[in-house]
Amino acid sequence: MENPNWPLWNVTIHTPRLKMRIVREQDALALVELAGKGIHDPADMPFEDPWTDLPSPEFEQSMLQFFWRCAANLSAQSWRLPFAVYRGSDIVGLQDVAADDFGVRRCVITGSWLGKSYQGMGFGKEMRAGVLNFAFESLGAERAETCAFEENHASIGINRSLGYQPNGEAVTRRRDTAARDLKYSMNASGWSHSTARKMGISVSGVDDALHRQMGLA
Repeated sequence: MENPNWPLWNVTIHTPRLKMRIVREQDALALVELAGKGIHDPADMPFEDPWTDLPSPEFEQSMLQFFWRCAANLSAQSWRLPFAVYRGSDIVGLQDVAADDFGVRRCVITGSWLGKSYQGMGFGKEMRAGVLNFAFESLGAERAETCAFEENHASIGINRSLGYQPNGEAVTRRRDTAARDLKYSMNASGWSHSTARKMGISVSGVDDALHRQMGLA
């Protein structure tokens, strides 16, 4: 059922095995439960913001606040779109895409996580490809950026397989130590030549109302 008051809720991304939609309340609760079962080895930290270190109930509350902030703070100047990722009726993870001053810069940043039981199945690449298709072909992005800590071989492998190019590095604080953060970028031409673009991705719910909500019309 279409929602004229919040056009983003009408957007659905389909990849060969996955369905992605903007997080609603029921999705948020399911993602909290999924994340609580584990995303990574506690000895490791793949995120610059160590949000998975929080104890319960702060952990659950911070996740819900994140989703509420994404909706409440959305504007043409700055947005972050969290997509709940499903395989059939099972929620498997989260894929987001964000931008600042997108109307001028046409650049997006992506981030994601998968529940532990859904890792190693190729879903990470598939859901990233889905949101890149949405960004480049539905919103008119000209550049996509991402990053990964140097030991995060799974994320780096996805970047390379999708056609990202190395774009420098930074040293950042992770927990209480310094960590080497590798940067990657892809332009619209790179996406148009990516083999992932041909995997069979469809996006529905993109119309003038959505473009107006995103500040593109």
